[in-house]
Amino acid sequence: TVDEMPAIFAAYAARIPSEIAQALDCTWELLQKTSETTSAAEVLQWFWLVDEASDEECVADSSLGLAVFRLVRGASANHGQVLHLSLTAPTWRAELEPALQALRKQMFLDLPINAVRATLWYSTLEDGKFKIHPDVEAPFKSSLFRWFQLCNTKDGRRGQIMASRRFPENCDPPAPEEVLDLRLGSCLFLPYDPAAAEAPADAEAAPGEEAARFPGNGLVMAECMRRRALLQKDADGAAADAAAAPGECPSQSGNAADADDCSFVSELYRKLRRRGTVSLVRSSDFGHAEECTTFAEQCLEGLGGSADISSLALPPLPPQATDDATSSTAPGGPRVMCGGLTVGVNWKKAAGGTSVDANWTHVPVHATGGDDSAVVYLATEDDDIFVSIWRLQDGARGMARDDLYRHCQSMLRECPPSKVGEDRPFCEVALPNVKLCVAAGAAVPRMGENAQVFGAPSELLGLRLAVRPPPAGALRPVAATAAAKADGAAAAPRFDADFVLCAWHAKLEDLEVPLFAVVVQPDAMTVA
Repeated sequence: TVDEMPAIFAAYAARIPSEIAQALDCTWELLQKTSETTSAAEVLQWFWLVDEASDEECVADSSLGLAVFRLVRGASANHGQVLHLSLTAPTWRAELEPALQALRKQMFLDLPINAVRATLWYSTLEDGKFKIHPDVEAPFKSSLFRWFQLCNTKDGRRGQIMASRRFPENCDPPAPEEVLDLRLGSCLFLPYDPAAAEAPADAEAAPGEEAARFPGNGLVMAECMRRRALLQKDADGAAADAAAAPGECPSQSGNAADADDCSFVSELYRKLRRRGTVSLVRSSDFGHAEECTTFAEQCLEGLGGSADISSLALPPLPPQATDDATSSTAPGGPRVMCGGLTVGVNWKKAAGGTSVDANWTHVPVHATGGDDSAVVYLATEDDDIFVSIWRLQDGARGMARDDLYRHCQSMLRECPPSKVGEDRPFCEVALPNVKLCVAAGAAVPRMGENAQVFGAPSELLGLRLAVRPPPAGALRPVAATAAAKADGAAAAPRFDADFVLCAWHAKLEDLEVPLFAVVVQPDAMTVA
């Protein structure tokens, strides 16, 4: 356990040769400091090194060595960090290279990373030179590790970070899927024909029964419309921009027929025309079916299979040209404005989640708001993203998209986070482990006679709430749930009926719009 490891490590460290201890910084202080500052998703993993031919139980006194590593998440790619690697036998010089190769292989098997990094430290050796011990450095170089960058500390120490990339052509295993506590995804196909003078006959096609139960993403729709207007401006010049320029709500003109133009999405579209792009939403204009399919796969990664993505309706599009120098898209032919987003986060201070049973997970509560703590705020490891949930009243399951997003705005305004820390009536909630990838209700709002004419949109919505299992090498923590019960804390409320899950991003505060909103229906979803 976490409490037992300091004493175990102290007894083990006395057996580490000084050459390895200096070159690889085999101190408890490094491990303790890193452990205190890492997130639950980057928890340290500990492994004793043993002879694979031995059947004896591995303990500190008999182990050949120790390896400690962790996952480090990056903005564009993840890497694995070796925090400790040591051997204890007098023959460590011959054993270091095979041990390092075994560690590298294990990290690539277990972690969704592109590279493994380790720091080698300089020291003054017997010959009086200040350098890395060559008997430690050489095995790293022969194990596909290369110089990455220098590292200088405030106390005057110098290190050299070595990195080894994942090489599939060198028999490295493929990266495993990254398991996250919460995945959200949305993909919208918005077809149009630049040469069409009026909307297609199916532009107002009624959504199916499943789509009617799950409203589409209003932010994605508004951003796609903004992007199309921008492309139209580039193609037609300033005249088109003036015709489509954002103004006051059409219903203010007194024309009752324009009332629908004041929908949530149309108002958001006008805000985006003034504000500019929303970097969190991807949007692209395509003329080939293959491009649209690839786009959808990227937006719904880890959420939808090929069968789900194939359900997205596309207008007749030509196949993608095999010759990159030519295009098979006829001038003025049908095209698709594709929009989508994908969000993957872990709950803050949740070491993999405490599973109540196979289908439920306890999630720590950051704050609550409103009467009877109606709205529960859940913090994520991404400081810019927070998630709020609240129970849905009976009969409200079939809300349309605009109604859902206005409902989210209203709830968050009326029930801001007010009870934190010891004032919280409960410190965790139980959420169902569910997975969803379904057709969503999508509709294009009327934006006036000069607006671009779109065909019937098609949208997929994805959600996955799941238990993130603790890493195989993670130390066992103190049972927090049992301690909370001993202190008389309230039991975790179980969200076993319809509830709203709403994700917000700090970059969208000026728009007052959720990044993602969905009505979670535990009885109508697949267990994740």
